[in-house]
Amino acid sequence: MGSHGHGHGDGGAENREHYIVVETSSLLKPKAICSGLKAMPSSNGTWVALHRPYGPCSPSPTTTSPPLLVDMLRWDKLHTDAIRRKATAGGDVVLEPDKPIVDVQQSDYKMQASFGIGTGGRSGSSSSSSSRISRPSAIDDPILAQPMSIDTSIDLPWIQCAPCPMPECYPQQNALFDPRRSRTSAAVPCGSAACGELGRYGAGCSNNQCQYFVDYGDGRATSGTYMVDALTLNPSTVVMNFRFGCSHAVRGNFSASTSGTMFARTPLVRNPSIIPTLYLVRLRGIEVGGRRLNVPPVVFAGGAVMDSSVIITQLPPTAYRALRLAFRSAMAAYPRVAGGRAGLDTCYDFVRFTSVTVPAVSLVFDGGAVVRLDAMGVMVEGCLAFVPTPGDFALGFIGNVQQQTHEVLYDVVGGSVGFRRGAC
Repeated sequence: MGSHGHGHGDGGAENREHYIVVETSSLLKPKAICSGLKAMPSSNGTWVALHRPYGPCSPSPTTTSPPLLVDMLRWDKLHTDAIRRKATAGGDVVLEPDKPIVDVQQSDYKMQASFGIGTGGRSGSSSSSSSRISRPSAIDDPILAQPMSIDTSIDLPWIQCAPCPMPECYPQQNALFDPRRSRTSAAVPCGSAACGELGRYGAGCSNNQCQYFVDYGDGRATSGTYMVDALTLNPSTVVMNFRFGCSHAVRGNFSASTSGTMFARTPLVRNPSIIPTLYLVRLRGIEVGGRRLNVPPVVFAGGAVMDSSVIITQLPPTAYRALRLAFRSAMAAYPRVAGGRAGLDTCYDFVRFTSVTVPAVSLVFDGGAVVRLDAMGVMVEGCLAFVPTPGDFALGFIGNVQQQTHEVLYDVVGGSVGFRRGAC
């Protein structure tokens, strides 16, 4: 086995600061050890730890093999194309008349967390007027834990609820949430303000209960009753009167390892031409090996969505080509795989190397925020973990591969997003 190579000059102290030496194995497959948090979460907000569905920290472990990279990229394209069509249509999904239901288990690729839905059946007092309370664990019965996918691009959160007959619902590993067993659960009544706020997702009434229907535009859909209940984010924080869809029927493929999808709904940057429920940020530049790429800021004018359900970050083609050129130059000591791999065009053969020196890559955002990526946020399975968007001014995406190991703070009231490197 060979030692790690260098492709970045004399290796002085200043130069080494802009490169990362990592074990080859960590660039090819994730570690099988759950290391958890490395820093205490911010005390001025509510936090939830996110994990990959096939990782050692997954709240819903599975014995099945992880998805192939080519399938992950296929799902990314379907998902981001659907969002772009929705944005172009002013918020309404434009379906292709003959669009088939695509056999891609999308939830298997999303970040997951374990939430508590509802409270036990024992009677007791609850503060229905409070939007957030500290959970009195000594009084309340245990809540019903549900593993959920985290998707910051989804407008409406939902979970599968009983009754939910097959095949109308997909089989899941955990028990279905039964609102009849939760003493804080209630259906949103028809004619209420909350029901009216569903807008295009409203689907009429049934027994004076507000109904919803969501079509994702990629062959998947969900429908059911619009509910309110207690949502436990962590052991000390409960959100009362949390509104969500109680799904009694789905179409398309969803993951058996999760019960539904959670979201955050207020955008960071408002743009009249973009869906208002997306977190939109302004990317201004990219640094590779400590050097700013020569990419005009106007190239990033389309904006980028912070999307926890997208795997690989999508950059404008001009920016992607500049990143690829600089990355290939810094990685010249390593043999490239001809033709790439799984749709990624910059991949390397590290079989002779026990460790690899990777140039540091940083994303520069509006306001001067510089986010230095972890090595696993630069490469995935030996390939550069970025892809181009359809055009320079198309909507871009910041994927979860680049967000991993960071604490991401969404300051909805302040209209900003913060990153803390190496927090997990």
